Amino acid sequence: TDVDIANGCLFIRHGKGGKDRKVGLSTLVIEAIQSHLAKTLPQKYLLEGHKGQPLTRHALHKRIQRIAMRVDITAYPHALRRSFVTRNANMGRPLVLLQKACGHENIKTTMSYCMTTEQDVVTAMKEWY
Repeated sequence: TDVDIANGCLFIRHGKGGKDRKVGLSTLVIEAIQSHLAKTLPQKYLLEGHKGQPLTRHALHKRIQRIAMRVDITAYPHALRRSFVTRNANMGRPLVLLQKACGHENIKTTMSYCMTTEQDVVTAMKEWY
């Protein structure tokens, strides 16, 4: 019930700091959700854990690790958050929007998620006026 495909948004319950918020869903994410739902039996939760219970943080962490091992990489949920911020910041997305998307109270937290290297800065500055 927290996924609103028609309006392209997701309601996050008890996110960072126990706060609720809404986030937008891209067309790609909406298509992935619709594909997932088409392949599964009717269920109460979008992603279910053991015996139809909601997927816990621990279970999600384990799933991400299992998937990462299959493709021989290291991944964990927090790294995905950092990657989300870094990629979108590098694409020019405003940090204040990324702050809200991540549920950060302080924009300094969002800024600390950006994993920009010195070479990234050098490359970008070559196109500056």
